[in-house]
Amino acid sequence: KLFINGAVQILCSTSTLGIGVNMPAYMVIVKGTKGYTDNNYKEYAQSEVLQFIGRAGRPQFGPSGKAIILTQKTMVKSYQNLVSGSKILESSLGLKLVRWILGGIYKQEFTSTSD
Repeated sequence: KLFINGAVQILCSTSTLGIGVNMPAYMVIVKGTKGYTDNNYKEYAQSEVLQFIGRAGRPQFGPSGKAIILTQKTMVKSYQNLVSGSKILESSLGLKLVRWILGGIYKQEFTSTSD
């Protein structure tokens, strides 16, 4: 509430919270594009980075926003292409949707078509 009401001006979060949080901001800084997974640092999926920076600049809160991505020198061009729209990003939901639905039916998470 303090962030939304403007009493707190800066919010720091983990990558998990950065994906799940629905709080718009004027500026988002991604401090590194790798996360620790399976005893190793791995580059975040580009869809995750887009999710992080998508918090910056929402029309209902202001006319503009900024996103800053801090990454390794070898990855700069890749992220420039991603944010400029010159790189095609495709969803993988279609590949997993049938399995997800069937799993939900099997686990009885879905019991009717309205679920």
